[in-house]
Amino acid sequence: MNVKIVNQPLTHISADLTLEFVTPAQLEAHPHRSLLSQAGFKADLEQLCALHEHRLLVCGIDNNASNELYRSAMAAAIRTAMNYGYSSLKVAQYTPKYFKALIEGALLGSYRFEAYKSEPKPSSLTDVIFSNENHDGSVNAIDELEAILTQTTIIAKATNFVRSLVNQTPDDMTPQQMAITADTLAQNNNLECTILDVNGLEEEKMFAMLSVGRGSAHPPRLIHLAYKPENPKRVITLVGKGLTYDSGGLSLKAATSMVTMKMDKAGGCAVMGIIKAVSELNLDIEVHAFVGAVENMISGNA
Repeated sequence: MNVKIVNQPLTHISADLTLEFVTPAQLEAHPHRSLLSQAGFKADLEQLCALHEHRLLVCGIDNNASNELYRSAMAAAIRTAMNYGYSSLKVAQYTPKYFKALIEGALLGSYRFEAYKSEPKPSSLTDVIFSNENHDGSVNAIDELEAILTQTTIIAKATNFVRSLVNQTPDDMTPQQMAITADTLAQNNNLECTILDVNGLEEEKMFAMLSVGRGSAHPPRLIHLAYKPENPKRVITLVGKGLTYDSGGLSLKAATSMVTMKMDKAGGCAVMGIIKAVSELNLDIEVHAFVGAVENMISGNA
């Protein structure tokens, strides 16, 4: 999904579909009020109504909307628009106060994990275009909006990067594969990367971690990623739990709990996503991310 800002009034921007947020109070004076009323639209929070004959998607929003409500409403609108045949969508600003939330809604709401689908269904919607014009006709400084867009896009894409890592099954995202992923991230983002294998863990006397992975066919890895800018103002260390799968070992978990245990690596994935975002934002802080990548599995050696 490409999100961009254009220094033009909304009416001058060419797009297949227009997204408009409407409060219950604004609905009374809406130019398409009769059509919306016939469709049962009452401008309830996240209620959506498409007027395809006008290439318009209307989304309900609370009279006292917050960043969280705009983020959630934007995500709902994007998910709906992705089911149509339109390739582009445009939306006016709702003041810079809500711009970050709207970008997050677009990028996080458009996320799909289809790696294991035999027939993925790609969406036609590829572009979300914002005007620097507010919905009330006032105009925002384009430089300010572009800075917000750049920063928010980096953070949202790092979030989706984490989601994709977490969603991968333990057959694919083993401790070794997690280490490979970290090494690739380091190469792409100019990070330092140190990985300890079983021998390295033994040398460091990390026997607790070795014991957790003893029953697994996939040996553990300790991952250390480092982002080191010149003259950092702070040094921050993040530690993430990277259990690629947790069966419970000898004390097996209940069957219903097994289904979600691929998510036990979410902490490790999160710190990898954080250092990815930090490096792309060029922050003036030194960050060290540690991930204990290990699989806790049952076997005669557990």
